[in-house]
Amino acid sequence: MTFQDLEQTWQGQAPAKHPLSSEEVATKAKASLRQMRIQQLYTLIILGVTCLVLAGFYIYIEAYNDLWSGLGILVMVLSLVLRMGLEVYHNQSLKNIDPTQDQQTFLQQHRSYFKQRQWVHFGFTPLVYLLYFWGFWQMLPAFKTNLSSGFYTYILISGSLVFLGLAVFIGYHIKKELRDLRFFEQLISK
Repeated sequence: MTFQDLEQTWQGQAPAKHPLSSEEVATKAKASLRQMRIQQLYTLIILGVTCLVLAGFYIYIEAYNDLWSGLGILVMVLSLVLRMGLEVYHNQSLKNIDPTQDQQTFLQQHRSYFKQRQWVHFGFTPLVYLLYFWGFWQMLPAFKTNLSSGFYTYILISGSLVFLGLAVFIGYHIKKELRDLRFFEQLISK
């Protein structure tokens, strides 16, 4: 190889990436943690509004007079309340992660949080989803007796579409959160 070939090879190299400073990593970590807390807050709001609507419907159709309908809607509300409690707990855990700690401690806390979220997404969320679906299934007789046949048919069709859409929506957000958590781990591991 001649000197000119060597010089061309040298000039053709991609510019070296400078590693992030500890301040840049801390700033990005704080922004990422803040974004995760905001997303959990949105989840809490959506779940809370859904619980209020279900509680209002429970009172409206007097579901407490019918064991299975009442049980169905109570299971739906209870599954959402449990999920909300878990989100509050994880939001608190996220607040306790301090990006200004030494990198090893911060990385350990993040990995622990990441494992907890994986358990929530792959263990607890499907259980809540199935309980919610079972509760909806138990409510169908109450819908049939308290609503017109056209509205009942609408609920059957829209309910099926909502459960399908909800499964896709939940799957998308689980995938997005896990991708963000993995990216975050790669960022702080450098």
